[in-house]
Amino acid sequence: MDDPAFITENPMIESLDFDHLIQMFMSLHTANWHPLTWLSHGMDYQLHGLDPRGHHLTSLILHCINACLVLNLFNIILSLK
Repeated sequence: MDDPAFITENPMIESLDFDHLIQMFMSLHTANWHPLTWLSHGMDYQLHGLDPRGHHLTSLILHCINACLVLNLFNIILSLK
């Protein structure tokens, strides 16, 4: 649903030059400030273009890493008792 605003119609991710990086970190595009999202989409765009499989693979990998970190945090918290 948000692919047009985040990827296909977002000129910010088409390059990782200095001007685009400044835009990523200073912009409130889509009424939110999320420079790491723009940076991730920019790197995906450089690697995969507009092929959605690459963008979804990156998202899947990041979510798996996050789930592992949360699981480790819970294990640490539960072992403190």
